[in-house]
Amino acid sequence: MIIQPDSRFNSLFRSFARVGSFVVVFIGCLVLLGWSFDIAILKSVLPGTVTMKANTAVGFLLASASLWLALSDLTDRRIRSLKQACAVVVTLIGLLTLFQYLSGLDLGIDQLLFQEPAGTVSTSNPGRMSPNTALNFLLIGLGLLLLDWETRHGHNPAQFLIILAGVIALLGLLGYAYGVSELYGLLNYTSMAVNTVAAFIVLCLAMLFARPEAGLMAIIISSKVGGFLARRLLPVALVVPIALGWIGLLGERAGLYDTEFGVSLIEVANSAILVIVILATAHALNRVDFARHNAEEALRLAYTDLEKRVTERTFELAVSERIFRDLAETSFVGIYRTSLKGEILYVNAALAHMMGFDSPEEMKRAGVLTRYRDPRERQTLLASLQRDGKVESFEAVLLTRSESPLHNLMSVTLNNDIMTGTIVDITARKHAEEALRQSEERFRSTLESMMEGCQIIGFDWRYLFINDAAVRQGMLKKDEMIGHTMSECYPGIENTEMFTSLRYCMDERTSHRMINEFVYPDGSKGWFELSIQPAPNGIFILSSNITARKQAEEQLRNFNAELEQRIAERTLDYQKAKEEAENANLAKSEFLSRMSHELRTPLNSILGFAQLMEMEELDAEFEKNIKHILKAGRHLLDMINEILDIARIDAGRLFLSPEPVELQSLILETLDIVSPLAYQRLITLELSDSPANAAFVKADRQRLKQVMLNLINNAIKYNREGGKVSVSIALKDHYTSGVSTSGEESIPASKRHAGNQEKSPTPVIADPHSIVRISVSDSGSGIPSDQISKLFVPFERGSATKTETEGTGLGLAVSKKLIEAMEGTINAESAPGAGSTFWIELPQSESPLKSSTLEPALKKIKPSKAITGSVLYVEDNYPNLLLVEKIFTKRPGVKLFTALRGRLAMELALVHAPDLILLDLNLPDISGIEVLTLLRADLKTKDIPVVMLSADATPARIEKLRNAGAQEYITKPLDIRNFLELIDKILLSKKE
Repeated sequence: MIIQPDSRFNSLFRSFARVGSFVVVFIGCLVLLGWSFDIAILKSVLPGTVTMKANTAVGFLLASASLWLALSDLTDRRIRSLKQACAVVVTLIGLLTLFQYLSGLDLGIDQLLFQEPAGTVSTSNPGRMSPNTALNFLLIGLGLLLLDWETRHGHNPAQFLIILAGVIALLGLLGYAYGVSELYGLLNYTSMAVNTVAAFIVLCLAMLFARPEAGLMAIIISSKVGGFLARRLLPVALVVPIALGWIGLLGERAGLYDTEFGVSLIEVANSAILVIVILATAHALNRVDFARHNAEEALRLAYTDLEKRVTERTFELAVSERIFRDLAETSFVGIYRTSLKGEILYVNAALAHMMGFDSPEEMKRAGVLTRYRDPRERQTLLASLQRDGKVESFEAVLLTRSESPLHNLMSVTLNNDIMTGTIVDITARKHAEEALRQSEERFRSTLESMMEGCQIIGFDWRYLFINDAAVRQGMLKKDEMIGHTMSECYPGIENTEMFTSLRYCMDERTSHRMINEFVYPDGSKGWFELSIQPAPNGIFILSSNITARKQAEEQLRNFNAELEQRIAERTLDYQKAKEEAENANLAKSEFLSRMSHELRTPLNSILGFAQLMEMEELDAEFEKNIKHILKAGRHLLDMINEILDIARIDAGRLFLSPEPVELQSLILETLDIVSPLAYQRLITLELSDSPANAAFVKADRQRLKQVMLNLINNAIKYNREGGKVSVSIALKDHYTSGVSTSGEESIPASKRHAGNQEKSPTPVIADPHSIVRISVSDSGSGIPSDQISKLFVPFERGSATKTETEGTGLGLAVSKKLIEAMEGTINAESAPGAGSTFWIELPQSESPLKSSTLEPALKKIKPSKAITGSVLYVEDNYPNLLLVEKIFTKRPGVKLFTALRGRLAMELALVHAPDLILLDLNLPDISGIEVLTLLRADLKTKDIPVVMLSADATPARIEKLRNAGAQEYITKPLDIRNFLELIDKILLSKKE
């Protein structure tokens, strides 16, 4: 029966064996020290008792040394020999001492190291160890010699010898514990010392623990139930009876009770402890059995699963084998297996066909794979296989069935005298090589007859080939050039630009074309067009003499110079015309601006009085007329505003503030604005669900919102009643026309308001090579294809002129110019009866809160409580608000107020009087410039420092804002460290 040891106890017991051997060595050394300096307590431990003899201490040292070596690497022959030698000496010490006792002879070994006086306590012969000590050394020495020997049945005789020695030592321990001298001394002979008893017990345990996986010890450290019981019960069986006997004897000697009561007490205590141990062991065994049952069940399930997997794997292997066999049979490469003698074990159909046979079976019978045109090729192949085990790309010629040569390329491996390999027919390639050789000959003759110069220069810069044309161009004889270097033929050529190009082609193996002015040794010059190409043995130069062409080019350059002068004069005329056109455009813009002012003034009165009249109680007809006036007036006002927008854009006076804009919040805000109009016409508004909804684009938020309002308003106005308007967002790659991220599900706008979202889109990662497409689709009547191109032309309304829907005809034109000013595009797709889709494409931007540089920058900045004060931040872009709030966490002493609109900012400034105002340029109600003007006009706020924040960093804009009262101007995106340094500087200056 094989016993499975527990690896945990195995290593633990070996460690104890090492510690035990060290303890015994320590005891032996103390005793020898006691003998050397005559220290009685080191020799006997207990005063008035027998001493441990010097030979005994030496025996312990040698036994411990042998045990320590047995725990080392026994593969080393020297260590193994030294271990056995120590064991033999220990055995001889015990055997010779017993011989002295039995024969009555004195061999002179007892006081070889130290002299002991006669009459020493419990010592029959001075310096001689006790008979039971000698017997123990004999048993231990034999145990060390036989430590690694086992019988056929797995028994370890050494363990029985060690246990016997341990029993003798244990009797000595009991003798000292119970005061029975007969247990540690025989008759009148020398007794076993108490430290000898202790050393023997430790040494025996260490020897047993040294080989825990063998013999009886394997049972103790076994992971099975037997090992568990042994580890639980053996310590109790050894310690409890001895301890109870000793305690009972102490009580009896102390007169606490008589012998009968003491024996009864010991028996009851033994029984009680035994019952407790048995119950505890039974409980532990129940837990082990429960765990084993669970493990067996898990193993059974695992085995069932394993059987299933094995079956599936077997089937897969069968299929795989069939696949590989099919591949071999259908392969165009010949595959074979043969013995070293050439006996064919397997060939595929391709190889049989190569060798001229109808089938593999027919080829097996012929055995033609040993037929080489040159027998030495087969001998070379076999020698290489027997030396290296494999040969790759071995080229040979076999003779086929019809005695025709088969040029082939072999790859062969040798395993157990079986050759397995592949054969590729390269006969066609050999024929091609021969044809190539002939072609090269023809090529050489062609080069010789070419009008252009042809040169081949080797890697050592020597001329390898030069045709007659090149000889004429070089003005040297062919025999003066072939075999000579370029430097020898043309001294100083290595310093020319041409040679630099030649060297680059030689080193980098890249082709190069150049025009070179060549200076001959006699000082004359010529122009050549060179084509420099890498060649297998160097470089190839094709040269054409273009001296005549260069002279013609010189004449042409002179003519071009004269022409360029005339063009410059004409360009100056065009430049003047352009300036006149720009002045006319500026005049037009000024005219439109003044016209707007002149129209707004009477229009303001018209709309004002009309609204006052509307508030009065009027009859139905009069009220209807008033509404017509208001409607027409507002229509005219919208037209004026849009005309002015176009004029500003054309004149370059429309200032934009591009920044990261979150599309989802902007679109939801826009849908909220137009929802009353949609409700009136029973039109459903929805924002399609897509991961791209969380994308940011680089745009001016207010202008983008203006465009989206225009597109969605148009989609509602030109839709059928009860229709649907859908807004979708998708990511689109710059280099493909397909949309890469889009949504299929749609969520009504009413369910997508901020703070009440059922589902938030997965954030998208900003890609600098991606753009975002925003599409607005309606279910209206559609637009004819021939009218789509007119939609973005001012005052062109397409098919809308045929409907009752009112409009200025400028909304889409303004939208197109605004989107193009933001580096985007806008277009439409439609078909009659299928609705329309207007889309905008803008560059994708990274979220300001997820910038790859934000977190590292913030981590590097340490919080400062020294900076205190209050700051008002005015910004309508919510992510920018969150960004600044996050930055101000580094200034816990600063109180931050925020406002989304300009008028609210004015109210907060008047109430809180902040130490600093951070003001965005573009706000939804009034512009940042207007807020700045109001702040400087109010006595309570005129001294508050104002820092403007915007992505528009044009010098004209900055100068205008400084003149209006801004203290500083910061461009977006923010540099966090510079931003905080400016805040700190202003707040500290306020304190001073």
